[in-house]
Amino acid sequence: MLAPEITHTKRLTLQVLTEEKKEDVLALYNRNRRSFEAFEPTRPQDFYTPEFHRSMLAREYSMYKRGQFLRYYIYAADATEPVIGAVNFYFHNDGEPYAEIGYKVDHNYTGQGVAYEACAAAIDVLTSYYIFRRIDARIHPDNIPSLHVAGKLGFSEVAFEPKSANILGKDVDLFRYRLRLS
Repeated sequence: MLAPEITHTKRLTLQVLTEEKKEDVLALYNRNRRSFEAFEPTRPQDFYTPEFHRSMLAREYSMYKRGQFLRYYIYAADATEPVIGAVNFYFHNDGEPYAEIGYKVDHNYTGQGVAYEACAAAIDVLTSYYIFRRIDARIHPDNIPSLHVAGKLGFSEVAFEPKSANILGKDVDLFRYRLRLS
């Protein structure tokens, strides 16, 4: 059984989006280009185009329908725009099955508990609809807000991964954090 396409918290709506919402997603990335690019993999040249996001949303939705991926885009409760962030899980089924979480929040909403609230809700959905024994997060050591959210969610550092990501054209170190599930 698939996770629901929409879930709610007290302050937020989390929703799986389809390609029709490409402009809304592109607007999130355009508003936050500098802050997101500082900690995420180097983008392809066409990343900031509607066509790229149409294709990405179509691919993500297809993977969601096959039970391989889950990305919720975040809205303020009772709002249909703007998209203010995202929380996603990549499903890994090699060896011990696990999910890898990623999250981002619009710079206008940081420091307000949005990332924590969205991640906690998404983790609740994940553990209700899928069977994983752990969730991993790979975090840049300078991404203090993300480290804070991971700690608050109960993640613990498990590994140092030297030169494991390319960010802004440079190979950088990341830390792997893990949340064990019962």
